[in-house]
Amino acid sequence: MIVLPSIQLRGGALVSLHPRTGSDVRIDLDAVAATREWADSGYQRLQLVDSDGFVSTDTSLVEDIVQNSGLEIQVSGDVHTTDDIERLADAGASSIVLGSRALDEPEWLAGVVDLFPGVLVVASDVHERKVSMRGWVRNVRSDLLDLAGELEGMPLAGLLIRASHADSRWGSPELALFEDLAERGGPPLYIETTNADLPDLRALENRGVSAVVLPEFALRDGLDVRGIAQEFAD
Repeated sequence: MIVLPSIQLRGGALVSLHPRTGSDVRIDLDAVAATREWADSGYQRLQLVDSDGFVSTDTSLVEDIVQNSGLEIQVSGDVHTTDDIERLADAGASSIVLGSRALDEPEWLAGVVDLFPGVLVVASDVHERKVSMRGWVRNVRSDLLDLAGELEGMPLAGLLIRASHADSRWGSPELALFEDLAERGGPPLYIETTNADLPDLRALENRGVSAVVLPEFALRDGLDVRGIAQEFAD
């Protein structure tokens, strides 16, 4: 299992979530320099969260980061057109997290996956132990197992399960579900959470999770940044 730091961009500028207010705070640091710091700390991959669609339109920043950081870059945002995907892939993004269209329009998803095999990640958001998909709010277990079944056989880079802050500490039922999902033999399982300690990460690794995505503020607050990079390197 690997751990991916996640940094957030708004208007092409680096922002961070304030730990108490939850609001975005602009960081006076060049995004390329910020990603290079993570590379220097031993990380191999990093997620860029495109908060407002700026990066998907102007991919020059992604290209600069790929060329100057030495990191594999996963771009996450409201990526919902084939043109968006093509621009990001051409800029050097190693993986691209699709927007909600991937769940809402299965035929579109099947088409773009064939065009970009091994590049695309389908994401499912969990809030208060429920998943919203195609207008329905359903139980996490039934929905995610159904979704994994639909994705089986597609050449995806991964299935990403995102947790809201309230859902970010997984208990035994969720860990058992992740183990079931990992054992299905479908896309690699990614977990994105806002709060995890070292035992949490080890528990996810033991359940077959391929990658955990953590926001940069969560990694810096209470975790050994270099130690995490060394322990979760593959």
